[in-house]
Amino acid sequence: MVDNVRELAQVHALGGLGRQYGLVFTTWDEDIAPAMRADPVEVGALTEKQALELLGLWCDRRASRLPAAARQVCAQVQNLALGVVTAGAMVARGHSLTDVPALLEQGADRVRGDLDPEYPYRGLPAAIEAALTTLPEEDQDRYARLAVFAGRGPFPRAAAERLWGPELSPAQVADLLADLVNRALLTPAGPDRYTAHDPHYDVMFSRLGGEDGTDLAAAHAHLIERYRRPGTWAHAAADPYLGPRLIGHLSAAGYAEELRTVLADVAWIRARLAHGGLSGLLADYDYADDALGLQIARALRMSADAVTADPELVAVQLAARLLSHPDPEVAEWARALDRPDRRLWPAGPYPALTPATEPLVETQFGYDNEMFKVAISADGSTAISGDVAGSIRVWDLTGDGEPRVLTGHTAQVAAVAISADGTIAAGGDIEGSVRVWDLATAECIASWIGDHPIKGCTVISGELPRIGVGQNRGAPYLLELRRTA
Repeated sequence: MVDNVRELAQVHALGGLGRQYGLVFTTWDEDIAPAMRADPVEVGALTEKQALELLGLWCDRRASRLPAAARQVCAQVQNLALGVVTAGAMVARGHSLTDVPALLEQGADRVRGDLDPEYPYRGLPAAIEAALTTLPEEDQDRYARLAVFAGRGPFPRAAAERLWGPELSPAQVADLLADLVNRALLTPAGPDRYTAHDPHYDVMFSRLGGEDGTDLAAAHAHLIERYRRPGTWAHAAADPYLGPRLIGHLSAAGYAEELRTVLADVAWIRARLAHGGLSGLLADYDYADDALGLQIARALRMSADAVTADPELVAVQLAARLLSHPDPEVAEWARALDRPDRRLWPAGPYPALTPATEPLVETQFGYDNEMFKVAISADGSTAISGDVAGSIRVWDLTGDGEPRVLTGHTAQVAAVAISADGTIAAGGDIEGSVRVWDLATAECIASWIGDHPIKGCTVISGELPRIGVGQNRGAPYLLELRRTA
């Protein structure tokens, strides 16, 4: 189950799990479900009866015993579950249900001018604002600063202690987090971990002047300073929260020069590899905006197999690939890696590694079985490979994730092909079986059994795709693609 999918690639990554699995995802984007051939189920507001029953749970009363104000409350929050829960939490904390409509109206007054005129769910921010106004002013400000965690997954209590310290002690932080949970302004996400819904974060951003506001940048900067130690940031790579998120916080704080320094720090690179893997490290370089950072990322991709197997090889790999770079800044940085005290190479010339200026883009790795055939889409974004165990892997050459696996062959894959537009893949094995997949869904859409081992195949794109198949012996075939049931 995947919540709040924003891009098609996020569900594509789970497309090769096999027929024994099902995939359930939520999204605001109406185009994603049809692209995945998923069965859409629209989730909207509760019925009035459902909303009243939910409100009754928080008020500890049956829906039939709620006062007339209950219907007004549900209407004000548009019968949306999060709004009903937020209003119910106000009642659970001692507010009279008859007073809640006035509080919700005050919350609506605060958000009316901030919202997009077309935003349809105004009851949600109004309910959140109403709940916030029952907090002390300083706690409202602390809640708004939680916006630094938006888009970064659940945050631990230890990170909140940094954000709210030193003004609050760890015990006071724990009390405030528990209070926010009780007010339905935060949601527990495991032991000492918390998260918020998008409408909560929207209110936080609004209170800090928007996602590009100076107050938000200052909150990111405060969090960074509370984590800072003397020396480099290499120590932070081992922190489960900060390690994968430091670069993002530096960017959001406006620490552009320090961000570049960290991305060029071999100690940081080595530590991130050890604790977060190559995909996590390369994600940091999405923030790189200078030649050195971009070239380091390119060299890391080219050295993927070596540095993943042994992070200690980072310095020698980067130096060997960047020493001859035409950019003087990049070449000078690489030369500095070979200081006498480091002794990258005991003696003799530098290793003959392909420089980062050569056409080689990257090294893909992670194959345990012998690979026989590879095909690449015309736009260079996707590659497929077949191995001795009968697996076909789909490699996203534009991203950093693990390859998807297409299953179905029971023998060594001897031929693979991909359509020019990268939407259809085909594979043939030594037992004469040909299988065709829709790469958007990883679904096998057609299959064919020949008389002899398959030696080659190709996908001919068109309005009705066709598969050309060559066998070890016997006639070649041109197969018209018909989807299996």
